Amino acid sequence: MAGYPYTSLHDLALKDIEWERWQRLVNSIAALFNSPVAFINQASNKGIEVLVASELPTTHYSLGGSASIETNVYCHKVVRSNSPLYVKDASKTNEWDNNPEVIEDNYISYLGYPIHWPDGKCFGTLCVMDTSPTNYKQPFLEMLEVLRDVISSDLAHLYRESELKIESRLDPLTKIHNRRGFEEAFIQFQKLGNRLNRAAQLLFIDLNNFKKINHTLGHKAGDEVLKRFANILRSCIRNTYQMET
Repeated sequence: MAGYPYTSLHDLALKDIEWERWQRLVNSIAALFNSPVAFINQASNKGIEVLVASELPTTHYSLGGSASIETNVYCHKVVRSNSPLYVKDASKTNEWDNNPEVIEDNYISYLGYPIHWPDGKCFGTLCVMDTSPTNYKQPFLEMLEVLRDVISSDLAHLYRESELKIESRLDPLTKIHNRRGFEEAFIQFQKLGNRLNRAAQLLFIDLNNFKKINHTLGHKAGDEVLKRFANILRSCIRNTYQMET
């Protein structure tokens, strides 16, 4: 297993993330901590992946660089425990003897906080590292925690925006595509078919005598029929196919 069950934000090419703001954030953190490096990392399917790195000559790790889940790096411990980690001097313990960050780059000090998805699961880390032992005072620890909360808040906003976009394209009763969602999906399938030189098929299904159900049993019964019918359709087709109510 290379990494965690999340797709890299870089691979998703999300336009709603304020990458420039995150960049200014890590640059400021490195300056405030007088640290050679600061990072925003994601626990993605690549492992621990660098999303944003401080723009300093002392920053050795490039954007998109990653450490597999088997590699003993500091951030893996933060993600697995979903809790902060402060290593003042890694040379004082053998826990990090095989950590490439220590062996290859001499980053013997690490302070990292977990960044959270809206559901509380660990998204990744906000961290600073140093080639010298450190002894950060409590205000510095609290400051990095607050800045971590800013990033977590950005992710929560991104998640809400995504949910609203999805909801605007679904019928609230059946949870399958409404007209707007179907038309957008149809255009995408049409473009895909043209690109692959493949024909697309459109299937129309009508429920006979549906009005009689509403008239005789009431709209609540009619709504239940629609929901059950939508569930049957959903169970019979691939997720890549599109349905409209």
